[in-house]
Amino acid sequence: MATTPPTDAADAGRHAWERGDPAEAARLWRPAAEQGDPDAQVGLGLLLAHGEGLEQDLAAARRWWEQAAEKDHADAWFNLGQITEYGLDGTPDPAQAAALYRRAADQGHPQGLHALAALLFQGQGVPEDPAQAVALWRRAAEAGLPDAENSLGVAHQMGRGVEEDFSAAVRHYRRAAEQGHPQAAANLAGLLAMGLGVAQDPTEAARWWRLAAEAGDPDAQVQLGNCYRDGRGVAQDDQAAVDWYWRAARQGHPEGQTNVGVMHDQGRGVFKDPAKAVKWYRLAAEQGFPPAQYNLAIMYSEGHGVEEDKIEAWCWFSLADRQGYAPARDAVTWLDEVMDPISRARAEERLRVLAGQSG
Repeated sequence: MATTPPTDAADAGRHAWERGDPAEAARLWRPAAEQGDPDAQVGLGLLLAHGEGLEQDLAAARRWWEQAAEKDHADAWFNLGQITEYGLDGTPDPAQAAALYRRAADQGHPQGLHALAALLFQGQGVPEDPAQAVALWRRAAEAGLPDAENSLGVAHQMGRGVEEDFSAAVRHYRRAAEQGHPQAAANLAGLLAMGLGVAQDPTEAARWWRLAAEAGDPDAQVQLGNCYRDGRGVAQDDQAAVDWYWRAARQGHPEGQTNVGVMHDQGRGVFKDPAKAVKWYRLAAEQGFPPAQYNLAIMYSEGHGVEEDKIEAWCWFSLADRQGYAPARDAVTWLDEVMDPISRARAEERLRVLAGQSG
C-alpha cells in the first residue's frame, strides 16, 4: 500500500513513522486526520491496516482512506483498490478494484498505473487488454517504479501486448534488478543463464539469483543451489547447495524439498541419510510434485530409507505418470507386470486415497 508525500499537517507524523515510531506517528496523525488532512488520513489508515502503533483494524483503515478519497487523494484511491482487489476486509472484487485504481492512475500515480495494468493484462475485473496494460506500465516505469520495469520485461518475454523481444526484456529486468527488485533479478538471471536476449553468462546469472535468493525468493534459492551443486557461475560447493535448497524447502517449496532429499539420498553436502531423503521426498510428493513422487516411489520399490512396499511404489509412480512425468511410465508398466490381481486391487484403492491427498 502506498505511502504519502508530506503536507505541513502530516509532516511531524511522517517523520515519526520514518524514524520507526508508529505510536508517535499515530498520536500526531490522528488530530490532523480528524481535522480533514488527507495525508494524515492516509497515513493513519496505513498504521491501522498494518497494525503498527495501533491495533490492526482494516475497517477503520478503509474509513480513513474513503475520507481522503473524497478529496481525490491518489494514495487513498490506490490503497482502497488494494484491499478491494484482494478482499482484505471482505470478498475480492477486481472490477471495483480496477475502478479505484483508475482514479489513482488518472492522476499519474505509479502504483495505481501498475495495478490497473496488471488487471488489464490478466483480464481480471476488466476486459483483457495487454496492449493497454503495457502502455500503463510504461508510464509507471517512466515515473521510476521498478515493479513496472519488471512487468514490462515479462510482457516482452511473453510477447503479450508487445512484440516478443528478449533483449528488451533483459533491459527492463536489469533496470528493476539494479534497484533491488527480487523478482526482476530472478527473471534477469533466467535469461542470462539461457542466453536469451543477452550473451549467456552463468556468473552474472548466479549473482542476480543471489540477490533474489537473499530476499527470500524460494525459486531463486533453488536456482542458486543448483549453481553451487553444478559449479555453474560459482565454485562447486555441495554444502552451499544444501543450504540454499534448505532455505527454499523451509518455505514449503517442493523442488527445494526434493533437492534436499536428493542430497541426503546421495550424501552430498550432508551425511547420507536415506530416511531423511524419504521424509523430504514425501513432503514434496504430497504437494503433487512429480519428480518427488517418482523419487519416493523408487525408495519404496527398493526398500531404501523405508520398508519395501511395491503397492506404495506403484501408487507414487502412477501419480507421477498421470502428470506426464516420463520416467514413471516404464516403472508403472514394470510393476503392473509383477503385481498379482489382489495386490493390484489394493494398489488401486490406495491410489484413490493418495490422489485425494496430494496435489
